[in-house]
Amino acid sequence: MYSGQDQSIEFLVRALSLRPNWGFAWAELAIARSTSEENSSATLRALDRALAFAPSEPFIRRTVLKIGVSQWNRLDSHWRERVMAAARYLVAHEPRFAVGVAVSAGWEDQLRPLLTKENDIAYLDRRLEDEKIW
Repeated sequence: MYSGQDQSIEFLVRALSLRPNWGFAWAELAIARSTSEENSSATLRALDRALAFAPSEPFIRRTVLKIGVSQWNRLDSHWRERVMAAARYLVAHEPRFAVGVAVSAGWEDQLRPLLTKENDIAYLDRRLEDEKIW
């Protein structure tokens, strides 16, 4: 069966054959692969290309964090460090985003030591309390 996700992957692969250094498209391909039946190594290869072509792009860092925390238990030390680097950046620049991703993935124990501002720690605690309610 040919799904919309398969079609997205096909279109992204086609776009990347025309513009192979397009970091954003590599990140989108990593997202598409992470939500499809494809294996995690294909996802990480696409994410690696995204980081190679657009390492400072905030969207790429958000994508690394989202995919990284969802696959944390399967990642090697190299990829875990890359996820932690993205987390450190996002804690400094987009702390509520980082907290939201961590709480939704059960990754708050890894994120908490990176939080240095009292309001960010309080936000994490509120989000965790809200999770208990639901």
